[in-house]
Amino acid sequence: MTTNSRVPHRFPDIQEAQVFLNRVSARLLSTVAKVRPDERKDAGAAFLTLFGFMAGHALLETARDALFLGSLSARRLPWVYLTIALVALLLGQREPPFVRRFSTRNELTGWLVFAAAVTAAFWVLMPWSGPWIYYALYTWSGVLATLVVVRFWTLLSGLFTVTQAKRLFALIGVGSVAGAILGSGLARVLAVWLPARHMVLAGALVFLLSSGAPSLLSRGQLVKTDLSGLRRVWDMGTVGRMIWARPYLRKVVVLILAATVTFTMVDFVFKLTVDRYVGSAEMGAF
Repeated sequence: MTTNSRVPHRFPDIQEAQVFLNRVSARLLSTVAKVRPDERKDAGAAFLTLFGFMAGHALLETARDALFLGSLSARRLPWVYLTIALVALLLGQREPPFVRRFSTRNELTGWLVFAAAVTAAFWVLMPWSGPWIYYALYTWSGVLATLVVVRFWTLLSGLFTVTQAKRLFALIGVGSVAGAILGSGLARVLAVWLPARHMVLAGALVFLLSSGAPSLLSRGQLVKTDLSGLRRVWDMGTVGRMIWARPYLRKVVVLILAATVTFTMVDFVFKLTVDRYVGSAEMGAF
């Protein structure tokens, strides 16, 4: 009796997946091990803030795509993309008055509470509104992501030193991926049982829950950070001249623009395809 020694115990794709997961786990554990005891509270609070926001935004993003594509043509999306860019640019230069009343530490909390309130307002108004509500919701979700994420990393730049950032930012950034995965999974479950409109409310609730995380950040270090200078520099002429004078910044801007244009085109083509082949009733689950 002979035995075929060439029969593998596992399929190659399973072995490759195990090797990949082992490498990712080892890298994550090594990153966690670099966090010092006095940094755990701030790193954990930052992780939870980004995790909660991205989970809520994934819910909101899924809802806005399902509602927009289920009611309007995807061919109108380029106008929405342009509106998002213009509104984000205007708000980036001139912050809403309510934001200036908060301390540096609580400013992000204010943004998250504001995000929850506005998102919940969309949920309330949607049954009594026309098609314009879908344009507004799409614009709101895009502008919100731009402003909150930029504000988040600006706040962390005043909390951690450059040396700390090299060790901690990779771990904190994992919260973005983990939150997006959780939010997308939750949206998939909700879409089976509820209309897409109610995912907007779910996103608002997650924003509200995550608004408490920034209050866990250290108060003392943030008080020393004066961001008024950053607000003054937020003038497009000054920023443009500063970028043009530095070759490295020019290259970074070119890379960012190329990546943004590519992502926007891929997103548009994907949604055109979805709009063509997926029925309105199946948008949320898709």
